[in-house]
Amino acid sequence: RPKDIHLENLEREATMLNWALPALLLLLAGVIWRVVTAKRLPAGLTTAPWAPGGIPILGHALRYRTNPAAFLSSSCASVGPVFRLNLAGKRMVVVGPDSAVIKEVATASESILSARRAVAEIGFNETLGSLNVYFGTDLHKRWIKETYGAWWARQLHDAPSGLRDEIRPLWRSLDRSLERERAASLRAADLFGLARATVLRCQVERLLGAPVLEAAGDAAFISAFMSFQDRIEDATAKAAVLPRTLSLPLVLWPVARMRRKLTRRLAAAIACAERGADPATLGSWLRAAATLPGELARRPSAQVAELAIGLLFASHKNPSIGAAQTLCALLELGDTHPTVRAAHTRRQAGWPRRRAPRRWRGATR
Repeated sequence: RPKDIHLENLEREATMLNWALPALLLLLAGVIWRVVTAKRLPAGLTTAPWAPGGIPILGHALRYRTNPAAFLSSSCASVGPVFRLNLAGKRMVVVGPDSAVIKEVATASESILSARRAVAEIGFNETLGSLNVYFGTDLHKRWIKETYGAWWARQLHDAPSGLRDEIRPLWRSLDRSLERERAASLRAADLFGLARATVLRCQVERLLGAPVLEAAGDAAFISAFMSFQDRIEDATAKAAVLPRTLSLPLVLWPVARMRRKLTRRLAAAIACAERGADPATLGSWLRAAATLPGELARRPSAQVAELAIGLLFASHKNPSIGAAQTLCALLELGDTHPTVRAAHTRRQAGWPRRRAPRRWRGATR
């Protein structure tokens, strides 16, 4: 009846008002919070101007997408060499072609323009964890310097070098890794995937140790780590264009959960290997962890594993690309090319004699 319908409408409107009022209060509280917590600039300084042509919500995204170079050039001409952009919620400051400004930005201290904070804010704080962003890079640099420092200071043939000592076992580990991955080549989607898995396996063996890889699940761990790296690459690309309020729950937090799961798996494997394996069979980075200045030795195993995750992520990507490119070059040039033969001759002259190279699917390895 009309009266009943009228009562239902009133109840529906009352329900909507009950939801609308808290929503408006939350919105108002958010605006007040942004205003109160906004950073105050020192006297005499102003923020960089916005690039012209922004629209609500999308900002400058459409103009930038149409012709990035022309848009940036015209913005420099309109508002100067330093300006702000809003790419659909992703706000950033652009430094244009002004040598004085570029020099000032490039030489600014970490407290003013933080490279680590920039890396964290584009998504690596979630995907690799704050420990890797703010601590891991410096730790790995120091370990490389202390382990292979003689190579940087002198010529390779003039002084003992950790790098020179590493070449032979590294090559043998790479050879073993290729054999292991070839034995399970049906898992590889293509030849480049095989090269990538081979290099990653070699890196895990040399940096953490074969016992750690075995305790982590061997091939299953290699596959899980490669999936994790693919997810990071995908998440970083998506987070670069999505507003942070969307990229966090939809893209970055799922990868963070994946990292924590992989970290727990690796931490358990490291603990198992350290209890039951000969210390000499552990990898060079893991052995050095106990001798580096205090901070790593005092960290819980989960944090050591997280640092190892960051190390593997950073260290195996470029060698994997290089291995794939080398494979392409060898397949294209053939083993009779003068450059290939010269490299082979130099290797044979400097390294112990090995068995004759074997042939695999028409290519000499």
